[in-house]
Amino acid sequence: MKCRHVQSFFDRMCREGDRFDRPDIVAHVKQCGRCGRDYEKWCGIARKLEGVPALDAPPALYGRVMRAIEAQHAGAGAWLRWKPLPYCAVFAALMLIAATYLFIGMPWIAYRQSPVISSTSGAAPAEVMAHFEIYLAGARRVALVGDFNGWDLDKHLLTKSDADTWKIDLPIKKGCYQYLFLIDGTQWKTDPCRALQVPDGFGGINTVIEL
Repeated sequence: MKCRHVQSFFDRMCREGDRFDRPDIVAHVKQCGRCGRDYEKWCGIARKLEGVPALDAPPALYGRVMRAIEAQHAGAGAWLRWKPLPYCAVFAALMLIAATYLFIGMPWIAYRQSPVISSTSGAAPAEVMAHFEIYLAGARRVALVGDFNGWDLDKHLLTKSDADTWKIDLPIKKGCYQYLFLIDGTQWKTDPCRALQVPDGFGGINTVIEL
């Protein structure tokens, strides 16, 4: 399990304590020195915040806020009474955006997905068959790890074919997922066959597949 994936659960661990229902996450924090230290820092910050006394707002603050809201409402009413023309411009802009999406965005999405995803009659209606392939010279073991399998390091292993090419066809429920290849249990690698990638929030990059 990746450390950056575990660290995304620190907030729930602090809030729920013993009620946290992910024993694999808790076990990783206890075994991994880096995650254990980071989690202790997180807990220390949470304890300090809990000890900060609540601050009372000044007595006159409520009145000032309400007067400001009333002034804004009055100004908005005058603008609506005397300047109805911008509504037409806003409506035209929205129609233009919708038309652009329908005639440009939709074909582009279909073009991106068609080379790598194909329907399969054997899968459930809510699933599609996704093909994953990567060329790795000298690799001994390649695993597909991502949101669709809970970042399980052993659940989906690729099969090696000729010329050091590793492949797997996997039925996945429709949706948007992040994933990586794990090579020989130590090296993480993005998918060179798909261009869509996003930061993982911890300094790394994940590949994205849209089904």
